[in-house]
Amino acid sequence: MKNIKVRSKDELTKFAELKKKDDFATAIPTCGKIEVEEKVGKETVKSEFPVQVKPVLLLLAHMHGLLKEYDLDNEVIRKEMEIILRNIPAYLDIAIMITMFLNQEAK
Repeated sequence: MKNIKVRSKDELTKFAELKKKDDFATAIPTCGKIEVEEKVGKETVKSEFPVQVKPVLLLLAHMHGLLKEYDLDNEVIRKEMEIILRNIPAYLDIAIMITMFLNQEAK
């Protein structure tokens, strides 16, 4: 999903309008970056990635039927939505595994 980025000023303006919607406010990440720790051999490597808001906004606009209203119904957006929708089951699996791990750690 790191390739799903805003591609023009026009797109940026449309996403800024979507971001202001009251229904979307609680779903949009507010932190500026995500920190990830990975074990590489014996070392732990820390990486930082910027939070990608466009996939969240696309998914919310899709769920609320706003893609056409905000003129975001084009071939590029359709391909990006396909990528997002295909990846959702994998992300849900990850969330479930992490939740189960945290639950075990808390016991």
